[in-house]
Order: sequence, then structure tokens, then C-alpha cells
Amino acid sequence: MANDGKTAIAIYLSALRNDKPFDIITMDLHIIKGMEGVDTAREILALNSNTKIILASGDPGYPVMQNFADYGFSASVSKPFDFTDFKKAYLNRLKNYHIFFLNSSPSMA
Repeated sequence: MANDGKTAIAIYLSALRNDKPFDIITMDLHIIKGMEGVDTAREILALNSNTKIILASGDPGYPVMQNFADYGFSASVSKPFDFTDFKKAYLNRLKNYHIFFLNSSPSMA
């Protein structure tokens, strides 16, 4: 788990170089420090355009949440959500995927 965009990119790049790229990333739209979610996603997608990035935000009315595909995201999810149920749903459906969460909110950990 990363707490900022630059760290997320470094972790992603390391996984990619080790031939273990993340299949799905869940990323906050607003990152407390550093690079925002849209910019982070843009850089990750430049490294591997097949990466699936799920956007999370507490503001479902924000334009990027409504038009997530225009920004390269695969889906969006509104917060608050029950993280345990959210994670369980991903793991149950995607058992063969290597999942990475970019989290700027300590309450999501």
C-alpha cells in the first residue's frame, strides 16, 4: 500500500520490473500529499496501458468520478464503503490477480 503517488509509481514500477505487475489498483482521487490520483494513474498507465485502475472518492459528483473512463480508469467507487467487504469482493472474484491499494486515508487501512 502506498500513501502518495510517487511511492505508488515506484512500487508499481518495481513490481513491473520483477515481472509481477499489479492487475488491479484501487486509487484515491485526492491524495493528501504529493501527486493526485489522476496524475498518478496517467503515469502508471504510461508504464502499462493494460493496468486496471479503480478510482475511489468521497465525492461521487466530481466530474472524473462520473467520466472515469475518459481519464483512463476502469471503474469508480464512492466512499465511504466497507473496506472489508470491498476487499473481499475483489479477492473472491479476482483470486488470480495481484491487487494493490493506493490509500491516502488511514481509515482505509
